[in-house]
Amino acid sequence: MEGEIKAQVVEETIENLKRIEVGGETMQYIIERLGMNDQMLRQLVLSNPQSDTYDLLEEHISINDKELKSLLINFLKKEL
Repeated sequence: MEGEIKAQVVEETIENLKRIEVGGETMQYIIERLGMNDQMLRQLVLSNPQSDTYDLLEEHISINDKELKSLLINFLKKEL
């Protein structure tokens, strides 16, 4: 019986999230509040094609490189 109740609560929760049209940032916040960020990252990385993981890693590095360059340029402008 306990498993059936849990499954019902899970389905109701999913329907509520759909009803409020939860976005990606809100979903991330929920996952973080549940303390499941690392677990979800691992599950998603391991369950998706490697090419998806590589693409996201490239994007992450590219964004960080742009931020780092911007910080460096601003620092150099202050020094000159």
